[in-house]
Amino acid sequence: MSSNTVEGNGGGQAAGAIDDDEFRTLYSDLTSKKKELKRLKTGLPTPAASLEPDDERVKADKERIAKEEVALKEALTKVNEAADQKTKAAIERIISCPDEAYDDILNIREDVKEEDKKLARDKSFVLLGCLVHPGYTLGDQALNAYLKLHVAADRMDLNGSYIEAVKDWDGEEDIINFKDDSEMPDANDNASQVKPELPTWVAEIHGKALEPLKELFGNPNSPGAMSALNEIDQQIEKGVGGSESKEERAEWALKPNVFKLYFAELKRLNAISPEDPSHSTTKVRRNVVINLLDTTIKKLLSTTPGDEKQIEKRNKTCEAIVNLIELRNYPKDWKYIHELKQMDYPWHTVPIGNTTSRIIGVREVGRGKQVCIEIMEGGCWIRRLEAASETEFGTQATEEYFAHENSKNFSKGQSKWSKEDKSAFQKLHWCRGKLSL
Repeated sequence: MSSNTVEGNGGGQAAGAIDDDEFRTLYSDLTSKKKELKRLKTGLPTPAASLEPDDERVKADKERIAKEEVALKEALTKVNEAADQKTKAAIERIISCPDEAYDDILNIREDVKEEDKKLARDKSFVLLGCLVHPGYTLGDQALNAYLKLHVAADRMDLNGSYIEAVKDWDGEEDIINFKDDSEMPDANDNASQVKPELPTWVAEIHGKALEPLKELFGNPNSPGAMSALNEIDQQIEKGVGGSESKEERAEWALKPNVFKLYFAELKRLNAISPEDPSHSTTKVRRNVVINLLDTTIKKLLSTTPGDEKQIEKRNKTCEAIVNLIELRNYPKDWKYIHELKQMDYPWHTVPIGNTTSRIIGVREVGRGKQVCIEIMEGGCWIRRLEAASETEFGTQATEEYFAHENSKNFSKGQSKWSKEDKSAFQKLHWCRGKLSL
């Protein structure tokens, strides 16, 4: 699905565009053809043993490979054409949705039954996340749609496995046809994939990118930094130091427009004051941009093992880039949110074991309960909602807390909140799911 779509101005569902299920079928067929072609090219035994002499069998295999290559090209064309249409429609639809219309953003129809909505949200998020993923769909509109999608996923408490799978998507793997979260790929699985080894001449050119990247981070509109980075990409594209293929050189290109896009969004998010009404979504958007930068850098610099000096130099370059971007630091004006002292609540709280963590409230969800936990993570006090059944202390401790006469039930009266009440509550640094820093 890595079609590098540039968003257009088409409205809604494009004329003749296929629906989501048809697209999933097309993509599944493409994935099957890729696997079959790879199997043939790696010389694995064919399903039916051949009785022909070896030379005839080799000839037959070559013919099968040629046939599969034609079929794969046709399938790829169909998928890319469909992806272009669906991506343009998805970007425009998501951007046009109100910021807090989370089910509209996730494209959940009103006629979906309440008990079916959770799975529908998960499935739709994965498909939309792949379609508008800014790593494979160019432009600031795609990035905006992608970030808006992640905010909706966070607010609607989607399955973390699906969220991480979309973040780690490589642009090709079929993650849109999952049946449950056990089918989601592990992020570590990509480490075993064979990648072209980074030549010394490319590593040396990457080393020259440090200063212009530093300048671009400080000023995403710096013409000098962009010029220097584009020149580096031209050197890699021309293959001035080696005879590697065009495809391999493309893998090593910096693509400065991508860095410019992410740096500009980080700068915009960092400038948002904690008092701003949009601040409640800022942390979610910022963490997603940080993940995109991490993924971009790792993909750029990770290769199969080379000589030790080359690996050391490559790792130092990667580490320097990550450090200069200061991906792991929050802006100074956010500091008061993470005060180290625990808050005094006007209701009953319960310590968790022999730790400083504690239960500070419960929220009823359908027939189950979510428990709000206050915990120290990364030097900050985090308040997080988790399903009671998935916590280390279990549902019994949650029920015991809930039965206490002075416990806090976050479900009571939540529909009566005013905007002022909601804004005040969000200052508790509330988050759903795990927050990656």
